[in-house]
Amino acid sequence: LTFGAGIHHCIGAALARRELLVALQDLLATFDSLELAVDDSALRHTRSVTTRGLTALPLRARRPRGDDAR
Repeated sequence: LTFGAGIHHCIGAALARRELLVALQDLLATFDSLELAVDDSALRHTRSVTTRGLTALPLRARRPRGDDAR
């Protein structure tokens, strides 16, 4: 739904997906661990008929010890 369908398919969809993939790979390679910074019950969803998602995703990230170069 985000990128449309058929004749209305977003021309930049492939680029957006690739950018997300690269960003997530870099994030996961940079940090030793990622975890929610709040309890699950504190997460809030958008209130929209057309989209579904979180309003925010607070994360706690930990770098590997001794890795100050990144």
